[in-house]
Amino acid sequence: MTNQQILKKAIEKASKEGWDICCFNPNYHKDINEKWWYQNIFCHYREIIFSYDFAKAFFGEEIRTYKGSTNQFRWQYNLQQMVLQENPLEYIKKFL
Repeated sequence: MTNQQILKKAIEKASKEGWDICCFNPNYHKDINEKWWYQNIFCHYREIIFSYDFAKAFFGEEIRTYKGSTNQFRWQYNLQQMVLQENPLEYIKKFL
């Protein structure tokens, strides 16, 4: 799976959970040719996947305890882990 395909599926998953990319940037309109849309949105993928709103929708807002740490929201933990990755989209891929 390519990085663009991972991003597309991640956006679709987050959208099903209530995240709206138009809130991220109102200039993006999904009615434009889908191939063009995803190619252009890919230029900004880091801004998207590292945003709190996206992470909340994608990873969920449950509170959990992770590996001896204090309780955290699941999205916070996964966002922290994603930041540490060389390719954060590969980290996201595990949750699709």
